[in-house]
Amino acid sequence: MNKLGLVFLTIGLWLASAQAQPTAKKYWIFFRDKGPAALAKGAEVYRKAAAQLTERAIQRRLKVLPPERLIDEADLDVYPGYLSELKRQGIHPVVVSRWLNGVSAYLTLKQMAAVRALPFVRSVQPVRKLAPPPMPKTPPAKAPKPTKPAVHVYDYGQALTQVSLVNVPPLHDAGIVGEGVIVGMLDTGFNWREHPAFQELKVLGEYDFVFNDSTTADEKDKDLPGAHSHGTATLSVIGGYDPGVLIGPAFRSQFYLSKTEDIRSETPVEEDNWAAGIEWMESQGIDVASSSLGYFSFDDPADNYSYSDLDGKTTVVTRAAQIAAQKGVVVVNSAGNEGFSSWRYIIAPADGDLVIAVGAVDAAGRRVGFSSVGPTADGRIKPDVMAMGTGVWLARASKIDPYGTGSGTSFSCPMVAGVVALMLSAHPNLTPTQVIEALHKTSSRAEFPDTLMGYGIVDAVKAATYWGPAFSNKIEVEFPVVDRVRLAVRVLSDPPIAQNGAFVYWRFAGGGDFQKSAMHFTDSTRLESELLPFDPNQKMELYFAVEVPGKGTFNHPFDVPDRLFVLGDGGDVTPPQFIPEEFTILQNYPNPFAPGTHGSTRFIIGLPDGAEVEAVVYNLLGQKVAVLREPAMAQRGSLVVTWDGQSDSGRPSAAGIYFLRVTFRTHGGTSVIKHKKFTLLRTPQ
Repeated sequence: MNKLGLVFLTIGLWLASAQAQPTAKKYWIFFRDKGPAALAKGAEVYRKAAAQLTERAIQRRLKVLPPERLIDEADLDVYPGYLSELKRQGIHPVVVSRWLNGVSAYLTLKQMAAVRALPFVRSVQPVRKLAPPPMPKTPPAKAPKPTKPAVHVYDYGQALTQVSLVNVPPLHDAGIVGEGVIVGMLDTGFNWREHPAFQELKVLGEYDFVFNDSTTADEKDKDLPGAHSHGTATLSVIGGYDPGVLIGPAFRSQFYLSKTEDIRSETPVEEDNWAAGIEWMESQGIDVASSSLGYFSFDDPADNYSYSDLDGKTTVVTRAAQIAAQKGVVVVNSAGNEGFSSWRYIIAPADGDLVIAVGAVDAAGRRVGFSSVGPTADGRIKPDVMAMGTGVWLARASKIDPYGTGSGTSFSCPMVAGVVALMLSAHPNLTPTQVIEALHKTSSRAEFPDTLMGYGIVDAVKAATYWGPAFSNKIEVEFPVVDRVRLAVRVLSDPPIAQNGAFVYWRFAGGGDFQKSAMHFTDSTRLESELLPFDPNQKMELYFAVEVPGKGTFNHPFDVPDRLFVLGDGGDVTPPQFIPEEFTILQNYPNPFAPGTHGSTRFIIGLPDGAEVEAVVYNLLGQKVAVLREPAMAQRGSLVVTWDGQSDSGRPSAAGIYFLRVTFRTHGGTSVIKHKKFTLLRTPQ
């Protein structure tokens, strides 16, 4: 027999009990197209798809896609007419996937035959099943104790060995702790609200795809006790923060949590939920996805994937992971724990060429025997990289015994995902392919990769500095005297920054040329400026620049002058802000927009100087339709105005072409007028 199953990539954490299979089996039903409107390239279906994305998701996609291809057919909703026909036949979808253009549903043999005969159905295949995790052949290892004393900014407790093996502490010491990055976790559930490891965790959203609610922790009368143990453990490895006990690499990142796995039985529910989970989190704007779950082929000839399917484009979860990566998400997945089994190989979706497959080593850097090996079916090297996966110190979902150890690629995976978050925190412009290149080129076996350890053990510092110096997210500010300020920023660079090659560029808000002041190192990573003038009545705009021999000059923020740090009158430096060189109106989004579908459209108005700003919508006849902003003063930076399609009289405006007219009146009395053309649609009722 050759049965496909999903495994929790954990050695010896727990084993799910089995219940009886339902009479009907769960299948994927894939459709041939997205319906008549999509075939006709109807603009409205694309506008509706765009409305499902957060602004953060749009900005991340723009790193890898041109604006005209930001939305593609994969983003379009499944055609409602196809769903209606299934409902007419008594078939109720469990998961509806836009990306895969299909649904999962329980079907009897009679229903399956009827569905296959439908003209709009491309194929029907089983949803792959859950397999119990392999049990360890030896007791789990104890958390290793650090053999060398180390002085760091943070006290990692017993987690020091696992973070040190991948060289995370120097990044933390330099103030690179994952800020500005959003991580999505896919797992069995998360007990994060009460555990001491997560008291500072920033969760932006969570969803249970098993029971379709917003609680990912165990729920009484629904989950088996301890179902959230696996997810709690993996989350702690990447984002836990309990000084002196456990600190993960990306403890200042923000998180979305998806409960996609049902451990109650071997019912085939996980593959479709995984696809739904990553699809949802991508639309919310995650930068990194971490998944310690996977699928492999084992005994059941009716429902199997074979080794030949591990080609990076065949399995459902691999296809979903690849789509996420193509839209700008860095996907990190456990390689698998099949090293001792007859299967041996990595597990989907780790076979994707845009998926970072993570294997396991011990504290000494030696591959652990259970860690799955490559190559993929089409001959590519896998796993990609390695991290510690035995005796890993982690959080347990228990109030009595809240910490312990675990083993498996389940825990090497979130460690590498945490390193990726640090890379993106320092270099938010990096794409998934650039992240993969950096990891491949800087890990311990970069010059001689193989199918046992891939490119080797990750080095967080080398990976974070591969594309240029890694700057701290925090700017230090000191006021030695009343009207003087000294700035400092930490930076890591390989090769080192040139002597006398570090500068801060600054100016008082209101425009004008930047002044250039030298900076010098006060220790191995801290750059400090000379004393700069400070006026508590004026904001200061600034950025940093360093010269690296053989690599060039690098700015922080990387996209100056569009964004700059701003030092306020209270002495706090805000994150980089959008500050244009001239008065401007960025194209509204969405455009075209349909009020009934999108709610409103959004304009960003750029101000190189403070000004009185008025914003008015006009139609093609030059008639005033709506005043979005009465004349009022606005500070230098950016201003957002929105329109819901209603005229000032409260009536819906007709479909057509409109103009936003913005009048800028500066302090000196000069007026500047700019226009932006856009389109309003009306969805047929």
